[in-house]
Amino acid sequence: MKCCQNESASLEQAQRCVEDCSAPVQAAHNFVQQELGQFQERIQRCLLDCQDKAKDKLNPDASDREMDKTKNEFESCAIRCVNDHINLIPNLVKKIQKSLDMMK
Repeated sequence: MKCCQNESASLEQAQRCVEDCSAPVQAAHNFVQQELGQFQERIQRCLLDCQDKAKDKLNPDASDREMDKTKNEFESCAIRCVNDHINLIPNLVKKIQKSLDMMK
C-alpha cells in the first residue's frame, strides 16, 4: 500500500490514503451483502406465502387428518421454495462476479 510507504505523510494523510484504498473493498462487500440479503428475503417471502396458504386452508375445528394434510402441503411448498431458489444461485453468482469485475 503506497500510503504506508510514504514516511513523510502525516497521520491524517496516511489515514485518508488507507480509507481511499479500502473504499473499493467496502463497496464490493456492501454489494455482495445487499445481493445476498435480497436473495434471503425472496426465500422468506416464498416461505411466508406457503405458511399463509396453509393457514388459509385450516379451519378452527380441523381434524387430525386435515392438519396432517395441510402440514404435508406446507412442507412440499417450502421444499419447492428452497429448490427453486437453489436453482437461482448460479445466476446470482454470475451477477455478483460480473458486478465485482466491473468494480475493479
